[in-house]
Amino acid sequence: MASYKRSPDVIVKQAEEELVVLHPKSGNYYTLNALGRDIWEYCAEPKSTADIISFVSRAHDLSPEDAQRDVAPYLESLVAEHLFEQISS
Repeated sequence: MASYKRSPDVIVKQAEEELVVLHPKSGNYYTLNALGRDIWEYCAEPKSTADIISFVSRAHDLSPEDAQRDVAPYLESLVAEHLFEQISS
């Protein structure tokens, strides 16, 4: 199972309830909502997909199935935008 960690190449700023994440190499910036911010903060150290799903399920009062449905594609998008790195286990 894969693990994920935040990319060291990004710049992060708190903006009220959201996080603004800038990827300097691409020049793209992203605004992370509460769920995205929670995942970002939780992944200060590498975490497995299962750990992230379990965390989201508990923190946001979601069933594990709903958390998996929401989190899996979100993690893929974070990797595609070079905000997270996928680590093979």
